[in-house]
This record gives sequence, C-alpha cells and structure tokens, in this order.
Amino acid sequence: TFSQNQGTGSGAGIVVVGDGALSSFTLNNTIIFGNGNEECFLRGTVVTLGINNLIDSNGGGHHNNLDFNPCPNPITGADPLLGPLQLNAPGDTPTMAIPSGSPAQNNADRSTSPILDQRGIARATDGGYDIGAFEFCPTCIRLKDIFIPTNLHIQVAPAGAGITDPTAGSHPERPGDLIALKATPKPGFSFSQWTGNVTDPLSASTTVTINTDQIATLDQFVTAQFVPGNTVLGGNILTKRGPQNARVWPVSVAEAGVVTAHSAQISTFTLTQVFGAACTPVLFTPLPAIVGDLNPGATASVNLTFDFTTCAAAARFTAVATFSANGGGVTGSMTRINQFQ
Repeated sequence: TFSQNQGTGSGAGIVVVGDGALSSFTLNNTIIFGNGNEECFLRGTVVTLGINNLIDSNGGGHHNNLDFNPCPNPITGADPLLGPLQLNAPGDTPTMAIPSGSPAQNNADRSTSPILDQRGIARATDGGYDIGAFEFCPTCIRLKDIFIPTNLHIQVAPAGAGITDPTAGSHPERPGDLIALKATPKPGFSFSQWTGNVTDPLSASTTVTINTDQIATLDQFVTAQFVPGNTVLGGNILTKRGPQNARVWPVSVAEAGVVTAHSAQISTFTLTQVFGAACTPVLFTPLPAIVGDLNPGATASVNLTFDFTTCAAAARFTAVATFSANGGGVTGSMTRINQFQ
C-alpha cells in the first residue's frame, strides 16, 4: 500500500508494481514534474485512488514490452512553474515554491487536502487549495507562530485535599510549551496521581506539554488526585557487616501509610560523631539511593557502604536519613543514636 498526499517532486518519478496480492495506491493533490517520459505508472494488481494530481508525463500503455497503467486522475502537460528546492519562509524544511498563476494554484481537492501546507501555512488563503506541498501566499505566517493560547485547566480532587503549583484554575499557555507541575497534599491527605497527559502521572513533581492541535481544542485538563490518609515513610538500620574499609549498613525503608509510595528513595544520609576521637567516615553509595515502589505496610532495604578506616572502634555516631517518594509528594525521616561502625 502506498499513499502520497500534498507532495511536490522533481527529479524522480513513481513506479508502483503489484506483487500478485491485492495492492492499493492512493495519490492526491501531488505534483510530479520533470522526470522524463511516463514518470508515474503502475503494473500488476494495483487498486488506485486519487484526485487532482499534476503530472507532467503520466504513464500508460506499453513500454519495454510491458503493459502498464497510468497514475490516477492526473492534470497532465501543465508546467507548475516550480521554484528551486530551498527553505521558503517561514518554513523549516525545503519546499519548491509555485508563483501566482501556476496551474497548481487553487486546483487541489479540498476534501482530500491537509488544511496546512508543509510550512504550516493555512490553505485557501486566496480562495482555493493549491496542489503540492507549497501554498501560494506571499504575506502569510504559520499558524504556530501566532500566539493563540491554550487554556491549561488545573484541578484538585477531592476539592481542598491539596494545592498545586501553578495554582488550581485556568492558565493561558503557549502551544508547545513545557509547564512544570507540583502537587502538595494538605494534612490528612496523600498525593496519589495526576490525570491528564502529564509526563509522569505518579510523581507529584512532573511536567505537561501544552497541546499544539488547536484545531481540535483550545482547552487542556490535568487533575491532581489525593486520597485520605497519610503516606508515612520511616526507616531502620539493620545488622551491619563487612570490613572497616567497606562496611555495609543495610537501611530498611517502610511505608506505614495508606497509599503506595512510588519510586521511594533514600534522599540524604548523614553521620554526626558524638563520641571518640574525631574521624571522617566516607559514604561510597551515591545518593539518592533508589528503594522502589512500596505498597502500604511494605518494606525494602538498600545497602549503604562506608569507609571507617580513619575511625576508632569506640567512635559513635547519630545517623539521620531522609526519604522521599512520589516525586517529592511524600517524605519521611529516620534518626538513630549511638551507632557504632
């Protein structure tokens, strides 16, 4: 199956050959010009559809001892007066411009044409759609270069369960922009998820890309969902092991709340010496250290590795860890005193 729509070509023709199975070929509102004799033809079992194609020399008949058929519904023998392949303002990709009076001008079929040309120019600016990738319009600009705001509607559910940044309500934004979102639960609630086309629905801190399809809608909705009850992250230090220069402290992280803690992690871990000759333990494990998802009541542990070579056996420390999950929507901490290496 081959489908071509709104193309402009010079220098290469089209040959479609059916393979014995049912094949289809659709060609609409396309320019094929300057490719020699019989620059568009079909052989074999090919079902063709198409309309308003400007083809310089359409195929058909008999060639090189083979029978072949023409491409569908051409306007033949007319020079579209194509310009060179180049960046035609305000386009971002090369096109071949047509001048006023080209036989391609206003001769495309509206029902099978995109409403924008390859450069993003709206068609029918001078009364009709042009054949090919270029719409003649000397003074037009692309629709995407006009700031028609999309209204980003930010909602909270249930009402009053949390706050968002930007605040809940309607915000006019530029299509294509990336907007940072943050949800913060109020006391008695935990962040659950975002609904809407956000980057990470399970993270309280995420982003949303503003819709660029303004023909379909000028409104976009995202909702921060909260649930009653708190997500509570806590921790403990399990049995330590290993040599002094690679001492492993297993840190257990627990979710004691009512919702899943997504992508839980140990955010910080500090040791403050409270006894013994001063020394400097070195933490080898990079932070944050990922724990993973924790369902209510679940625990998981992460091994932190330290070098205590500079510390005497009598040294004692206070260990403080902070935890987070749901993109910062859930936090917790742990303090353990009188810890030996």
